[in-house]
Amino acid sequence: MIKNIELDEIYAELETYKWSFPDQFRLQIESEWQKRILEKPSLFNGKILLQSSSKICNRVLKTKYFITDYANLIAQQVLQLQPTNVRNGFAMAALHTNDGAFLLGEMATHTHNAGRVYFPSGTPDLSDILPDGTINLTGSVLRELEEETGLTLRDVKPATTWTMVEATFETALMKPIFIDLPSKEARNRIISNIKKQARPELAEIHIVYKNSNLSHLPDFMRAYLEYKFNEY
Repeated sequence: MIKNIELDEIYAELETYKWSFPDQFRLQIESEWQKRILEKPSLFNGKILLQSSSKICNRVLKTKYFITDYANLIAQQVLQLQPTNVRNGFAMAALHTNDGAFLLGEMATHTHNAGRVYFPSGTPDLSDILPDGTINLTGSVLRELEEETGLTLRDVKPATTWTMVEATFETALMKPIFIDLPSKEARNRIISNIKKQARPELAEIHIVYKNSNLSHLPDFMRAYLEYKFNEY
């Protein structure tokens, strides 16, 4: 069962962690990556951050991340091994409008997750590491939101809280982001921004209302939206 957990704060920091997966499955990782770049040559095997541990105390999540290759994450997702403490802990911009709707993006054909529909997001990377070794997940959310939709802090108001959605192999860290526009107007603004981008990550923006069909969404997205709509 997927759980939604309300958080007042997330404290994330970098650690040195020895993950056995890349050594144990080196040939499978290389094979899966070669398949991906044949299909989508623009994919880049950059450095990303994965979660190595997490603990919640008094609505504060304390979590640690380590640096690894993007190809390792892709292979882990494909192989679907038994869950370990290593998870893809990504932060998402839970974008909602003043008429009670949520706005989701559909990934473009050139991206790894082409066709999937969810909030603007991305796995944390090296740019999210602050000089003191902490990881700026709010900054990660706002960066991904701007890269994918063109919206900046001038356009939106982030909440101070989070909702953590735990699935089998991943942890979605939802940051509520409010845009003070009706859903259709907000969608049109984002579409206009996307059209100005040379290589947009999103192909479409979907409006989701309380009674919308959510069956096509990833499990963690359905769990979050059903949870939030039940609050209305």
